[in-house]
Amino acid sequence: MRPGRNSTVTSAQRQELWRRYKAGVAILWISRELGQRPTNLYRMLQATGGIYRPRNPQVSCLYQCVRRHSDELDAAGLVHRPVEAEVLERFLDCGDLHNGFARVYCDQCGHDYLLAYSRKTRYLRPSCRQKRMLACGEWLEDSVLAPVPHRESAIS
Repeated sequence: MRPGRNSTVTSAQRQELWRRYKAGVAILWISRELGQRPTNLYRMLQATGGIYRPRNPQVSCLYQCVRRHSDELDAAGLVHRPVEAEVLERFLDCGDLHNGFARVYCDQCGHDYLLAYSRKTRYLRPSCRQKRMLACGEWLEDSVLAPVPHRESAIS
């Protein structure tokens, strides 16, 4: 059965979707079995209780490049300071469930998932860098800068 463009999700399909989704079945497989488009199912999950799509840093181009070439950089003597080696090592560990995680549980729908800890380090990974920059900006605004309008601030 080929999914239609304007297909609607029935009540029975919605229950089956949640049952399979909680069991860990991929949305793509569920959509094929129910004869629905994956986008319809994603929208329905987001509207009725949320959906969490964990990031997978191990498939990013940056991660693959660092994993493949960090030993080569070290062997060629291009990693000069210990902090550089530490940043590369921590980047490879960031987002890995083996290095620690929190279990997040929703009381309403009963869905739970594992959220990997991020490694607080220098800014190699873009998402970690953005979080740290926002936190630093809030700290500067609340604790350091005078309560007057600022066009720009520089720290040296």
